[in-house]
Amino acid sequence: MKVIQVKDDFPAGFHDELGRLVAAWGRVEYLLMLCGKTLDAEGFTLGMRSQILKGKRLDEFCKHYEPIARAKLPELQAGRFRELLAQAQSLAVLRNDNVHAVWTTDDGGEPLRYRPKKNKPKNQVDWCKDSVPVCQLRDTRQRIEGFLCRLDNERKKWVIPPAN
Repeated sequence: MKVIQVKDDFPAGFHDELGRLVAAWGRVEYLLMLCGKTLDAEGFTLGMRSQILKGKRLDEFCKHYEPIARAKLPELQAGRFRELLAQAQSLAVLRNDNVHAVWTTDDGGEPLRYRPKKNKPKNQVDWCKDSVPVCQLRDTRQRIEGFLCRLDNERKKWVIPPAN
């Protein structure tokens, strides 16, 4: 068992940036769901959750919708969507590292992130400890927000021919 001394003397901007990062990722998830609904030609549903993907992870979403996009979108748009899905998966790792962590500070008040990682061969949990300055959280959040804009702009260009 890992014992972590939890302190709450974070520097100015820490809570703001971590909260904004979480909110930005929530917008990405919502927009990805809209992409899925557009590809499925599915309108509004309760909670905006597709029954096909209810409770599934991002990698399952990507595996499900990449071939649908390839079949329904023009080749260039499908290729761009595939690239955006790959970017989403990379950003999801950064998001997960920050959300699924125990946060504390070091003796100087700088943020420390303890992230559990499963050690599959040993069937146990290992912990990674990283110093994460507020500027790094800001950079991650800005990357997520930039991705959100690119995904939204690309989705707005989609022209899906009607089904026969």
